[in-house]
Amino acid sequence: MTKTRFEIYKKISFIVFYIMLLLLFLRADFLKFETSYAKISISTVKNTVLLFIILYLPTAFISLKESMKKSKIVSFLLLSSYLLIILSIIFSPYGDFSKDYKQIMVITVYFLFFFIMKNGLVKDWKIIKKILICSFFIVAVTNIVFHVFHGMDKIIESYPFWPGKNMFAVFLMLGLFVIMDEMFSATNKKERNILLPLLILGIVSLLFAYSRAALLSFVIGLIAFLFMRRGKRKASIIILFFLLLSANFVPGIKNRIKEGVMRKDYNTKERIAIWKGTMKMIQDRPLLGVGASHFSEVFFNNYSDFKFERKKEKEKEYHSHNLLLQFFSESGVPVGIMLLIAYFLIIIGSLKKQINEKTQDYGLICALFAYSIYSIFDSTYNGRFTDASMFHVNLIVLVFLARLLYLNEKKIDGENKK
Repeated sequence: MTKTRFEIYKKISFIVFYIMLLLLFLRADFLKFETSYAKISISTVKNTVLLFIILYLPTAFISLKESMKKSKIVSFLLLSSYLLIILSIIFSPYGDFSKDYKQIMVITVYFLFFFIMKNGLVKDWKIIKKILICSFFIVAVTNIVFHVFHGMDKIIESYPFWPGKNMFAVFLMLGLFVIMDEMFSATNKKERNILLPLLILGIVSLLFAYSRAALLSFVIGLIAFLFMRRGKRKASIIILFFLLLSANFVPGIKNRIKEGVMRKDYNTKERIAIWKGTMKMIQDRPLLGVGASHFSEVFFNNYSDFKFERKKEKEKEYHSHNLLLQFFSESGVPVGIMLLIAYFLIIIGSLKKQINEKTQDYGLICALFAYSIYSIFDSTYNGRFTDASMFHVNLIVLVFLARLLYLNEKKIDGENKK
């Protein structure tokens, strides 16, 4: 490849990268077109991610090779988990390989995407943050206006951006921690004055998403942020107070929380029934699980003793409502444990880096901590491409993790030079 062609290839790759990030953060649901041949969506990130991975494929292997040297345990755990998930799909007694190759494709996309992002693309974090913050503003404003026209007391699943209240709330939760950290780190008063209204707008949007799990996770993550950001505790306490006070006046929030605590509402009873059935499923196939994307089919045929509403709809799209249980049941207990260890090794490594070097990664750490809490009550993974909002959330989480691992390995490089 000549130098000129390489430069063109490089420019095209970066254009695809930034378009992918914009689509990833916006998750617009209204840019869909139907033709006589097929449905076309230019808002779902799937096709752009596939193109992105093809363009950057050699980078994934270089990145994995580097991580095997600098982050041996994390890399070993991730690679082992990836291979075991593929085995669980291949040897699933409930699967059909002519269809299940798509599930292998899904987990391969996640694996390659993470290592491609880690290999320098998350280095330009300022640009990524700007795209995230701009997207956050567009999403929050549009969806709040949408709420105004459809009723502020209504639970809405069909937002223009980020359809599905839970995934919309998770996106807001993740973005809010990045915005808070950016605001508290800003030395420019003008920048702080721009970010503060956006922070308030995001909190209001989160409240009106009516996602109890996301709201609880954000509050717990905010308390963690309060302890980490010692110099900004007063500001953090004010934000926490504003959130709790606002929640008291939002129609429906108090009732939904009360119903959840008292286990009176249908969703809470349904979730508890699913967790019980999932535990039985794990006991029957602890090593390789039932295979990625087969949870609904196996659960409803063998482990469901609860009267589910809209059962036919649920059978197609259901999951365990707990991320760890989802991996345990579909891919086996060893996979779930290895992914959990790798996840927290990355976060703990970043926490140590914070303490030793006083760097500014509080937002990402608290965002991922809040996501961990959320994952106790819900799952963002079901082994499919079809649940687009889940796919978007998972990719954003991988971007955050890739950034932290990149910084952890950069520190190792610095130590080696010394």
